[in-house]
Amino acid sequence: MTEEVEFKPVAPEVLEAASSALDSIASRSFSGRHPELGKMIKCQVCGRRHRDSQKCIQAFTTKWFEEDLETGIIESIFATAAPHDQKPTKRQVAGAAAFEGKRLKPRLNSKDLRVVERTREIFFKLGFTEDVEPEIFQKNLKIAREAAELQLWVEHKQKAKKYRKQQDRSRRINRGF
Repeated sequence: MTEEVEFKPVAPEVLEAASSALDSIASRSFSGRHPELGKMIKCQVCGRRHRDSQKCIQAFTTKWFEEDLETGIIESIFATAAPHDQKPTKRQVAGAAAFEGKRLKPRLNSKDLRVVERTREIFFKLGFTEDVEPEIFQKNLKIAREAAELQLWVEHKQKAKKYRKQQDRSRRINRGF
């Protein structure tokens, strides 16, 4: 009971147009191929990633009601991020999601720890003491820190130079010179 389907020849212009249309569609992004869905965004209201077509509405809570005595209209005052007389915090301005998981005082990395250690060593080698006025102490500490950074920089440059010389020598040997 199978019926035979008869195929008619197609013009080469039609085949070329169809292939170029398929190529242009395939080269589009997902949101370009499906414009009804929209692009993906990071929503500032809900803090999640979803389609642009989905709109989130920010909700406020009612703090109090104000009544206009002349007209009798009752107006609800909504809770805001910061009180009227105070400066808002960084989380209230940018949102808490922007600061999630970040330390207020980040831990020192290995390079900074070396600078701290070397600064302490140099501070006492130069004969500075901690029991002086705060301005003098900060000045002495700055001198010691600059000396420590300079020493560590020189050591790093010497190691890098030694490593580069070793690479150069190895490459010369490998080339047969």
